[in-house]
Amino acid sequence: MTGAPKLPRRKRERQRVTASGQGRKSVRNRAMETRVSELEFRTQVDLHTLVERADAGDKQAKKLLRSGKYAFPHLRDFGKLPDLKGETLIDNFISVLTTNPKHLYANYKGKENQRTMKQMAVVLKRAHRFKVDDDLLERVLFESAPAKWEKIFDVINNAVPPFDNMWIETERNSRLFERWRNDETHFAPEWVGWHIQRAGAVRTYPREGARFPDCLIKPTIHHLVSEDAIVVQKYLKPQKRTEGKAIQQVSYYIPVTCFVITNKEHLEQLEGYDPKTKSFDCFGEIWAKEIKDFAPAHIRMNLTKRIVSSLGSGFGLSDYNILMGDTDSVWKNMTASTQMYADDIRMLAWLLSELNFTWHESKLVGKPTRKNRILIPTKPTIDLKTIEIDLPKPRGIVLRTETPSEEGCRKLHWVRGHTRKYRDGRIVRIEPYQRGNAKFGEVIKDYSLKLDKGQIDD
Repeated sequence: MTGAPKLPRRKRERQRVTASGQGRKSVRNRAMETRVSELEFRTQVDLHTLVERADAGDKQAKKLLRSGKYAFPHLRDFGKLPDLKGETLIDNFISVLTTNPKHLYANYKGKENQRTMKQMAVVLKRAHRFKVDDDLLERVLFESAPAKWEKIFDVINNAVPPFDNMWIETERNSRLFERWRNDETHFAPEWVGWHIQRAGAVRTYPREGARFPDCLIKPTIHHLVSEDAIVVQKYLKPQKRTEGKAIQQVSYYIPVTCFVITNKEHLEQLEGYDPKTKSFDCFGEIWAKEIKDFAPAHIRMNLTKRIVSSLGSGFGLSDYNILMGDTDSVWKNMTASTQMYADDIRMLAWLLSELNFTWHESKLVGKPTRKNRILIPTKPTIDLKTIEIDLPKPRGIVLRTETPSEEGCRKLHWVRGHTRKYRDGRIVRIEPYQRGNAKFGEVIKDYSLKLDKGQIDD
């Protein structure tokens, strides 16, 4: 038996290369088909179908909802994440808004949410920082509770932020929070901060044919309020709670609502939404009852127009209910978010009112001395300082007069807004401004608000 004729060597090599190429091509095609099928599953399957598959036990669907393009926070296990090491709450929030987004209760994969988080981080970095100690916070809460409506109205009028962009936070693990209710519907926060902005940003929704609350599931846009309006946005980290042996999920959280305080009625309300029923909840039950029962009608109407709950910058970061079109859940989340501000505006208004003590102008100094002339820095430096302010100051302070030479060589720094009383009796509101010379350096200030126990003893 004779074998088949042997092909020339070149033809045999050509056949071998062709066969191997076809084999590689088939493997490549199978891998490409797998990628295409996964991509189709991710892009072509709508959210409702994806949720149905996840409820049915589809592991791929659960993974996509947890860590895919949606990255829904209610499916994330925050207990496995390491604790952030920032000494202040604002530093940790800047971190979660930029480099550690998994710690934030938000869909950090959405492009719109990423832009929002970046914008919020930029504004927070520029904020002037204030920290309130426990003793002062306790005094403010207990002293403001029995105030009458006349005092309440004066406090709100005098509650002008010293800076257009500022941050106030409490001490961590404050004993005050431990006394708050900590049950299924209420929780005691571990760490709380408030971002206060003049002419800040809120979120609004299209007004064409909008009906409340159906409009909440529509896309929202950032909107800057008027120049005389103040936006108060809360930031918090809840406490860890245990139920048996299980530890509940804990994350850095931004409520979906904020409060806008203004001297003008600048926010148009949608049909079907009456802010009058909720305008005073932010003051707490005691102040709300005092205003509703005893304040004159024109005072109630004034406060109704000046303090309004609105959608905050954090609205839509946790957009599961919005994408699912669940209007009832969105409305419940907004109501719960608004209730998180209970007593907050009362405390902040009282605190800012006490911070706005009067600066009394002192007498002019004489000519600069030779000692003053040699106190000129040789190299520009940046100094970080923490300014401690003891409150209350019912008598205000006396301005320290500066010699011409001291004023000329001062480093660039911010002066907070304040009320100034001149020697001739005039009282003028001074807006925050910068003074000094940048060629000598810059001074960056943080503020620590403490209780003046001497004033309390007196």
